[in-house]
Amino acid sequence: MIARVRDPKLNRWLWCSRYGQVKQSSPNFQFPEALMQAMESFVLQTGNTLLDGKETTTIVEKFIQDVTAVTEDSHYQTFCILKAIQSYEKSHLWDCLYQALVKSGQKIELVTLNSSPTAKQQEKTAKETVKLTNAETIYLGNSPHHQQAQRMHTLLRKQLPGIETTSVWSPQFIKRVLYDDRAFIAKQERFWLIHHPEVAQQMMQSLWYSIMEQHLIQEMQQQWSMIQGLITVDLPQFLDLEKTWTNDAVDLKALSHQVQTSGLKLKANSQQPIPLFRQLLHLIGVKLMRQQGYYQIDPSAWYERDRLAILECLDRRFVYHTSLTMSP
Repeated sequence: MIARVRDPKLNRWLWCSRYGQVKQSSPNFQFPEALMQAMESFVLQTGNTLLDGKETTTIVEKFIQDVTAVTEDSHYQTFCILKAIQSYEKSHLWDCLYQALVKSGQKIELVTLNSSPTAKQQEKTAKETVKLTNAETIYLGNSPHHQQAQRMHTLLRKQLPGIETTSVWSPQFIKRVLYDDRAFIAKQERFWLIHHPEVAQQMMQSLWYSIMEQHLIQEMQQQWSMIQGLITVDLPQFLDLEKTWTNDAVDLKALSHQVQTSGLKLKANSQQPIPLFRQLLHLIGVKLMRQQGYYQIDPSAWYERDRLAILECLDRRFVYHTSLTMSP
């Protein structure tokens, strides 16, 4: 086999990030198969039992026994050690690489490069160009050489039924929801569902059985827990575009107390409730603006074109899901 001939005396330049980057935190940790099976069984049995209104004590005790049996296995213990090493190396990537090179006998010289005043802007411009190019490919969705773009095109149209018939459907829209603000669609989904709690409840029950893939379990639990918390504090009653607010508002202080028991992982300060209110609105894609010492929902963000188009698509998507759920 022909291979490149490397000069052992040649100086090599190597750059390494200080910390390891994890693209997706949820699927990073893969459980052993036996433990995963125990977790899947526990989720299913707990879901069925809760829906039937029965006690879950026996199921929890059985789950603890299964997990204990798995953790006593020598293969599992080795697995945990390897994962611990991997986690440490990701948290100390540069240091681990440096020590590994020194241990292997390499002669290392640390170099500090001078920064370039134009490099940051050039990098930003290059990234924006790549994002727009990818968005244009996804928008077309018919290139046999870009299967990932085809899948993203199909997924977007499934997530937002009818979006391709609206005036917002464009490479710029795709760039926004897939690259610039990846949580934009999820925020509108939360907005829609907290205004239709009965639909949210139906979907939570039906999705109990479709989250068996490990990387979806945590994500779905967090999403539905957040939606349930927003419904619990009755956030829609605060979405009045005509109303103004201050930190002295009694209803906002009451909202701050409700958040503390809602399961929402937000910092609540009853003496200064405006920052919390801003965080809650951010979760559903709504903005708060300040005028002359008072706070008010920003109407320009509320009536923003992309947002309204997505909400119309969600009307079709969730109503269709509800009709399927209710059909015999």
